[in-house]
Amino acid sequence: MQVWLGVHLVRPGLDAYRHSAPDPQLIVLHQGKVWACGGQAWQAGVRPGMRQAGARALAPEACFMNRDLASEKQLREELELALLPYTPMLAWKRDDALVLDISASLALFGGLRRLYAQVRDSLRQLGVAVRLALAPSASGAWLLARAGQAARRRILRPSRLAMGLDGLSLALLDGAGPHLSWLESLGCRTLGAVRRLPRDGLRQRQADTLLAQLDQAYGVQGEWHEWVRPPEHFRSQVLSLFAVERHDALCWLARRLLVQLQAWLDVRQQAVTELRWSLHHERRQQAGPRTHFDLKLAQPAWEPEHLLRLLAERLARSQLAAPVNAVTLEVLACQARPGGTGNLLAEPGAAGDAAALQDVLAARLGAGNILRASPVADHRPERACRWLPCQGQVGGPPAGSGADGGLAAGAAMLPDRAQRPFWLLETAQLLPMAGEQPVHAGAVLRLLAGPERIEDGWWDGGVARDYFIAEHEASGVRYWVYRQRQAGLPGMDMAWFLHGVYA
Repeated sequence: MQVWLGVHLVRPGLDAYRHSAPDPQLIVLHQGKVWACGGQAWQAGVRPGMRQAGARALAPEACFMNRDLASEKQLREELELALLPYTPMLAWKRDDALVLDISASLALFGGLRRLYAQVRDSLRQLGVAVRLALAPSASGAWLLARAGQAARRRILRPSRLAMGLDGLSLALLDGAGPHLSWLESLGCRTLGAVRRLPRDGLRQRQADTLLAQLDQAYGVQGEWHEWVRPPEHFRSQVLSLFAVERHDALCWLARRLLVQLQAWLDVRQQAVTELRWSLHHERRQQAGPRTHFDLKLAQPAWEPEHLLRLLAERLARSQLAAPVNAVTLEVLACQARPGGTGNLLAEPGAAGDAAALQDVLAARLGAGNILRASPVADHRPERACRWLPCQGQVGGPPAGSGADGGLAAGAAMLPDRAQRPFWLLETAQLLPMAGEQPVHAGAVLRLLAGPERIEDGWWDGGVARDYFIAEHEASGVRYWVYRQRQAGLPGMDMAWFLHGVYA
């Protein structure tokens, strides 16, 4: 069954400014004439095509704005991103009309009713006034949506399509414009009335375009569509009607951008790894034109809630240089979305939880303050590890770990049964002795394992030590202790040192 969804923009000239000007009082001008007007201006008698002076006389308190083609283009892009997740077969019929072939998407979204409701909710979140209609043909769905007759917005059977279209006004068809006066003089004011006229006579009147559009609407003739493709690079901006100085208000603006980002990622089946937020300030001497900050993620993500939380944490440790009047979001890096199968019961402590925690900590404390251990190919315990900023995926090698041997080399140098303490002291602590036994915290340490001999670094402060695992007899805490073996250290060859504590 072929099912098309038609989307008609009721007021595209106004919706392009829905975030930057009050709708009821707005009048959009194009070449000195009224292009679109809000509700209050319409009630005052303002109509499209009026000159600015006449419109101002009727609505002196109205907000006049020149038509902004960039804002209208952004509105179209927002609509495309909102609708592409439902079907890749999306095309523009006109600047105020979209058609979607949803035939192959019905089963995926749980049937026609659920899909229709989800599309309606997505458009409602954008704050755009639209009318929707269903029909077996693309042009038929668009005409039904444009007509706005509630009783004729859902026609699914091809046999009932003609009945639904016959009563529509002929003026809805673009191809009828040059012939409208002549056809009305014949008493033909509906699509059905024109269909009953002899086609040869219409062709003699050079009404081939009108006939083709009629056939396409009724499903007699096929249609050619130029499908919408998502942009290769995501960059979107949202304007604020008022100057924003509070972090929660910025997050509200950012949420709209993240909804667009999620749609873009869903269409491309990708996940973002690095974002750039830009805050555009009001013009002031003490503030630059904008503030940039980047967010690098520990693991690819695409959920708006997680990305919004990271932004909130980042804003919480920042101070705005000046009030913000616009926010821009740009994707700097992304990759294919990782696949996987879901589990019936959630497993706590998964890699995704660790990555999300790392992202939140980095946003709250700064990426340079979140460190991870990177093993080094050196037997000396105090030099066998270095700390690097957390970058890349959780569980993956840190940046630069491969330069000096890396994880594999560091792990390969350890003996098979080597046990390392959880906490390694920065400087080994000299222990008192009772006879030849080490003493710590008022009790003799009992040796459990060892010795493990470590000799390395003869070229830059070499060490020669025998390490033991010792246990405190009272508390049961285990320690990592050693004895020096270097010659030329009087009294040190028998001394004990505490170097680590086991968890």
